[in-house]
Amino acid sequence: MKYSYTFTKFILFIIIFSYQFLYCQDAKSFYNSGLNLFYHSKFNSANSLKALKYFQKAIEKDSSFIEAYYYIGSLYSEPDKIIQNKSKAKGYFKKVIKLLDKGKLLWDNDISEREIYRDIASNYQYELNSPEEVNNYTSAIDLYEKSLTIPFESKKWDIYLDNSNYIEDNIALCYESLGDLSKRKINIDDAINYYNEAINEYQKEYQLFGNYNDNIQIFNIPIDSLKAWNNNSMKYAREINKIREQINAIRNKINILNAFQDAIGWKVITIGNSKENNELISSDNIIYFYDPQTVEHINKNILRVWIKHLKLGKDTLSDNDEYEERIYYEIDIRNKKLRMLSYASYDKNIKIIISNSPEEPKWDFIIPDTIADDIMNYFKNKKI
Repeated sequence: MKYSYTFTKFILFIIIFSYQFLYCQDAKSFYNSGLNLFYHSKFNSANSLKALKYFQKAIEKDSSFIEAYYYIGSLYSEPDKIIQNKSKAKGYFKKVIKLLDKGKLLWDNDISEREIYRDIASNYQYELNSPEEVNNYTSAIDLYEKSLTIPFESKKWDIYLDNSNYIEDNIALCYESLGDLSKRKINIDDAINYYNEAINEYQKEYQLFGNYNDNIQIFNIPIDSLKAWNNNSMKYAREINKIREQINAIRNKINILNAFQDAIGWKVITIGNSKENNELISSDNIIYFYDPQTVEHINKNILRVWIKHLKLGKDTLSDNDEYEERIYYEIDIRNKKLRMLSYASYDKNIKIIISNSPEEPKWDFIIPDTIADDIMNYFKNKKI
């Protein structure tokens, strides 16, 4: 009787194990069929639809099959209009992230958590994005950064660097996009902060190329080979850096224009009035405006005008910090001198901090290549 009971338990165990084995095998079989079609689905809607069905059957068999959810999301984010559904794609990607965050393991050895986070981030950044969806960019940044925390399994140092470099580059691009959105919404302070974040990410990217000592320890490769590669990559990085500096300069110029909201009725004074140097922002992050209604010509060489100085980073200032200065200048263009007739400084709420009007204002010579020199040349060249 005891033998019969033990044998029955053994048979039940075999049945349960076999059922679970077949159950999982079915899910994996469906997944593999879908995966084969997925890689042949480009420009083929029929294959995409078939792949979808196989992946969905895999999920029916195993509701925690991460890879199946991932590839369904990828299919729905494809440009193929027959199958594209951005809302569904987001839903499946969120399910993938939820399962990974719970610690669920991947079955397919050909894809890693690092790649999945990176690729979903890329979808948020590009395929699933619209010009005004700020949350997509912030979600992409979070996923890219999460991807970077996962150890890279490849032992090929060049693949590691290219992969990490790609991620850092896209984080930077997301911050640039957020800066662009803030710029369009006339939120100059947020825009500048995002652009600064982008610059930080590009700097990380450049450092990744140059930090060869760490890579020697990780990948145990010949130092001469790495130095040669590093020299080439650093040349590349310097060129990219120059481009990024140019982009940042352009973006800053555009952002400065948004500051006109605090200078309605005033006109901007460009700094460095030559073909080679004509900026809207000074090196100490100040923009200069003049009030055209106050321009008074005392004679053909001397004029008086109110000039406004606005500091960038308004949101970082406290209520007592100086944000704006207004100065009533008298400028002698012929003799290159100026004097201050009246002065007032304001906080970010445009409340006066201090003001002064000297009884006997003194003339000062204008030092070449200073802001005062730029302002004088602006009025001289514009013949205002």
